[in-house]
Amino acid sequence: MKTKKQMTPAALTIMNAADRAKYDTEAKKIVAHRDILAQLLKGSVYSLNKYSLEEIAAGIGLNVYVDEVPLEPGNSNFRQIKANRGQKKNSVVQQMNPIQSEIGEGSITMDIVVEVHVGDFYALIDVEVQTAEPSNYILENRKEVYAARLLTMQKNLYFSNDNYSDALDVYTIWIQLYEDVNVCTERTYKISHRHGEDDEQEQVEFKSHIVDVQVNLKREPKDVAEMFGLLYTLFSKNVNVSEKLNIMEERYHIPITEEIEEGVNTMRSIFDGEIEKLQQQYDGILADALKKKEEAKKAVKEANHRASEREKARYEQIKELGRKKGISEDFLNDIAKIYSK
Repeated sequence: MKTKKQMTPAALTIMNAADRAKYDTEAKKIVAHRDILAQLLKGSVYSLNKYSLEEIAAGIGLNVYVDEVPLEPGNSNFRQIKANRGQKKNSVVQQMNPIQSEIGEGSITMDIVVEVHVGDFYALIDVEVQTAEPSNYILENRKEVYAARLLTMQKNLYFSNDNYSDALDVYTIWIQLYEDVNVCTERTYKISHRHGEDDEQEQVEFKSHIVDVQVNLKREPKDVAEMFGLLYTLFSKNVNVSEKLNIMEERYHIPITEEIEEGVNTMRSIFDGEIEKLQQQYDGILADALKKKEEAKKAVKEANHRASEREKARYEQIKELGRKKGISEDFLNDIAKIYSK
């Protein structure tokens, strides 16, 4: 029988809604920590790669909004970013939504939304942490909707009237923690010429960027960007809590705050609880299968026994008839041997 350490089920995909929501909330809170977010931005946004982690962390806006910015138009509370400029930054999440809806219920909010201004880079960024692959919609379509929302919410905040060029670039970064590869891709729109003459192709830098960060949590990544190593450390079930905290501090130079330690412990306890449930289900299924196997063996044995008893009774009848006819015992035994074959 497999032990807990040997079991590698996709537990997150079958978590009940309440535990799944708790796990996802802790995952978002940890990723939203400025030092961790800086590592993610440096590894996933090409335009930020030239800056140091310190510069990126310093360029992250005052508030890191977790479950705060609604997807529905007209409901954005993102105006607070403008109002809160100039205040002192903190390393932990500034704003949290006190209402935690279960997955699939309530209003839809973006996971992590932040304003980032580093050197000549200035953009609104949404980070989405995907712990399981969606089954009821196409993820690519969702990515486009989220990017469009980041653009439209800027109306009367970053641009007004028809001054669309004043809008900030937007990035939606999708951390997909269920893949079998470690790959980061950035997609932008491009112009494709269809009809007529166009000697000078217009060069347009579009403002919408979609970044996919596919992460393989089954094995420790080798020879890839440090971002993948950090995400593996944070979310892999193969690394225990003490190892996670030590690697984050020693290898990635992330100060281990009380919030980070609590979040890592909470995620691990939720996952271990799901593994325990799976183990119990596995043990129950195995026990039921063994019981049915024993019952089947017993039934076969009993059937064979009944058949054997019938054959014995039939042979005794033949012997009795043989004796009455004067047939020798040895001859009858020879017949029995042939009959038994």
